[in-house]
Amino acid sequence: MRQYRNDTYAAQRMNLLEKWVGVNEDFLSSVEEWERYDAFLCKRDELIARLTELDATHRYEGLAHIESGDVEKMNNLVRLIGALDVDIERSIRAQRNEVLESMRSVVKNEQLARYGYGSPVPAESEMVPPFSVKL
Repeated sequence: MRQYRNDTYAAQRMNLLEKWVGVNEDFLSSVEEWERYDAFLCKRDELIARLTELDATHRYEGLAHIESGDVEKMNNLVRLIGALDVDIERSIRAQRNEVLESMRSVVKNEQLARYGYGSPVPAESEMVPPFSVKL
């Protein structure tokens, strides 16, 4: 692996991309912890903003000094980020579907309980005649 000076465009960009991969991996490993979503998304947004700013300021003069192997490594990191994003999306959808299915099951059980299905039949003395018609 090539060593960069910390102030070069390539080093800063590589560092930000590697941090982004780390955030995505952390997000994916704890996708069941919904309360942490905001923290992960804030970290990602911050990294995206920093990359955008870095690219806007140094892109043209910085690109001329990046070796092709380094460009390939950056491209691989971007592809990895994309793959992790897809995995995160799938995991969130699976988690959401599990929660929705659980909620549907609870609602169905409550409806069945409310209508008396599945409850024991009342004793004959507890039964109320359906209608009393007086003539």
